[in-house]
Amino acid sequence: MLERMESNTPSRDPLPTADPTRMTLRQLAFGVRIALDFVAASVALATLLGWSSEQWLPGELASHFRLQYLWIALAAAIGLVAIGFRRDAALAALPAFLNFAVILPFYMPTGASPSAAPSLRVASINVYSLNRRHAEVLQFVRDNRPDLVLLLEVTTAWRDLLDALAADYPFQHLELRGSNFGMALFSRLPWKSVATREFGSGGLPSIVARLEWQDEPLVLVGTHPMPPGGSSMWRLRNEQFAQIAAFCRTETDPLVVIGDLNSTSWSAWFDTLLDGTRLRDSRAGFGLQTTWPCWTWQLGITIDHCLVSPEVAVRKRWIGPHVGSDHFPLLLDLAVDPRAAKRMNAGPASSNLWPDSRRRAPRRCGQTHVDGRMRDAPSKPRRGGLTGRASARSIGHG
Repeated sequence: MLERMESNTPSRDPLPTADPTRMTLRQLAFGVRIALDFVAASVALATLLGWSSEQWLPGELASHFRLQYLWIALAAAIGLVAIGFRRDAALAALPAFLNFAVILPFYMPTGASPSAAPSLRVASINVYSLNRRHAEVLQFVRDNRPDLVLLLEVTTAWRDLLDALAADYPFQHLELRGSNFGMALFSRLPWKSVATREFGSGGLPSIVARLEWQDEPLVLVGTHPMPPGGSSMWRLRNEQFAQIAAFCRTETDPLVVIGDLNSTSWSAWFDTLLDGTRLRDSRAGFGLQTTWPCWTWQLGITIDHCLVSPEVAVRKRWIGPHVGSDHFPLLLDLAVDPRAAKRMNAGPASSNLWPDSRRRAPRRCGQTHVDGRMRDAPSKPRRGGLTGRASARSIGHG
């Protein structure tokens, strides 16, 4: 009887065991998901932080790396799709879209009609004061033959290059210093006037040259503000932007502002140079054209700029090769044509190319109260006695 009951008892199969390989892959995918979600969240935070660049220095520093945010967020989204987390991927793609939206307009056609006026070639080169490859800089200038050359961070150690350029450029204005803020302007064209001016209270020189090209007047401002390496330097740079803008608002002739501005166009303070000045970013239609740092393209940002008024058409804009500096050279072929202002459709004046809600009155940095109202503070005349400064020298003054 007992044997019969045991024989009638159904046998139970052993419980299935979990596949250890599959469990390991799931754990790995979950860990990758957490890591990619963290990366995407960090990029989203940095993207939003960059839109607070007017208020504080961390926002300023975060505003400059839109291209890097785009690629990192896009890579995180693709990674999340690959491991099967599509909802997370959609969220990770949001900061990629936001940054793409502010980058794309630089690659869109401006709608400007070609100008028949002859081209004026302009070059801006931050040579880096400690650069010893002077021959490469000289060869670059001779190969490209610009009509106007602005050299930044030139010190007395660059005398060999300056003397060599003198043979091809009879008109020169030198403002040499022992720091990183010396500059020199070389021209094949005679100028009507040229002078060193100090915009703001930082004591840094800018060169303002007035000349003619094909019987048309042209004002060129070469400048190199402070880098935003700290709160005080950031404020000095912003003040210099404000006073350059105030100077540009008084000008009615065609205008070019060029140099190492130590800012990308995504800083809110960069808009100070565009608000009410008639200036626009010459990169429109040519792309970002990153210029610094030259030793790693992954971190490349654009801080060497050329801003032009509507009468100045940009025919060509490109970045030169490495010449030993931490910056790439900037070259442009410009045409000075008063009719260009009527023909062109330059799009939004703000170089941020973002919603019009960000367009505001010119910033108050560098302004003073006069009779209860805000007035632009005048730029200071050139001071003497600055540490490490050599005397300014102008040759060929017309």
